[in-house]
Amino acid sequence: MSEQTKKKTNEKAIISTADEVLAKSKKSPKPEYVPPTPLANSVKNASQRLDLGATKIYEMLADGRLRGIKIGDRTLIPETELQRLLKEAPAYQPKSGAA
Repeated sequence: MSEQTKKKTNEKAIISTADEVLAKSKKSPKPEYVPPTPLANSVKNASQRLDLGATKIYEMLADGRLRGIKIGDRTLIPETELQRLLKEAPAYQPKSGAA
């Protein structure tokens, strides 16, 4: 086999391999990264997620509408508590006669 024939055969093999790799990458797109949901939220994070002030979160912790836990000097609110709060919240009722 001549040197030129070997070179062409090698080039065809490289192109074929590159085409296979490209075809596989098109078939299975990389899944988008989704960060894990935290087990518990700081007061700051809970207030951001609920679009409430930190004072309102502390008020709800104090009167028992929201249950929190203390770890060291940190106050954490379990994710299940935020879900429960939203699930049990009364539905919005627009005022009649509002313009």
